[in-house]
Amino acid sequence: MNRDYASFLGAKRPLSLQINDLSALFCGAKSVVYTSIKNAEDEKMIKELCEAFRFDIRELRKFRDIAGNETMDILIGKDRKKMEKAASAYLNGRPHEWGVWLDYPQCCVEFYGKWEKEKKESLVKKIAEASRKNRFFDFRMNNVLNFYSRISSEKLRNEHKKFLEINAHLFRLGLDFEPVLPWHPCSYNCRKSLEAAETIFDFMEKQIPQTAEKRKRLLSLPVIFKDDFEWFVLKGKSVKNAAGFFVKADGIAPPLSLADKKYFEKAARLSASKDLAFFKKEGYILLPFN
Repeated sequence: MNRDYASFLGAKRPLSLQINDLSALFCGAKSVVYTSIKNAEDEKMIKELCEAFRFDIRELRKFRDIAGNETMDILIGKDRKKMEKAASAYLNGRPHEWGVWLDYPQCCVEFYGKWEKEKKESLVKKIAEASRKNRFFDFRMNNVLNFYSRISSEKLRNEHKKFLEINAHLFRLGLDFEPVLPWHPCSYNCRKSLEAAETIFDFMEKQIPQTAEKRKRLLSLPVIFKDDFEWFVLKGKSVKNAAGFFVKADGIAPPLSLADKKYFEKAARLSASKDLAFFKKEGYILLPFN
């Protein structure tokens, strides 16, 4: 079997297939991956990948994406039986079962299902609430920029489109904002998710070390978070003392969110407990990734 992982994670990778998903498939953290085909080039590269590594392909449905482009949702993987069960769950509207067949931990699938029924606040805030207090969060669990399955309303779809527009120049430069973990954890301390994230990242470090290092630098930065498109990634670090956490920051890191511009300057020089207290009053929480 082909073992040229680095090439298929780089130049030969279909752009619709995320590095974290493909890495998870290569290293065995997942046996089935959900992705899409957006054009003829995508289709060609997906077929080359699957031929090289003997992955099966299961088509799901055609639709138009947020930009209006015709898209085909597909599954690729090594376990045909599991792919068929996942396809049945997807096509018949059984999201809980869908997550299980995509190899997401049961605890995370159940947590997401409960949130999906309520949707009173952002999934990220819900995960933070379920996490142990006064603990750093491992950078490999950072899902702030994983918008998949968090965008369910017209308002959020419009905000996502605007987010992509204001950061388009960064994406053209090839800056990498993908998470390590391909799913949303039930907490930032979830043992099963962290074990999978460690396996995926270790594989990435061996095969694509430069990409892994860039991703680590971004995902290790602290975030003050209010809602799905209102947050600041801070150039700095979270610091813990007897009173809890505070942040030492000297700027805002890309990408930019849709947060109110009147907060940008204050967020960029966040350096004391009182600064963090101001943002907490405005509805922000600290995500102390490390």
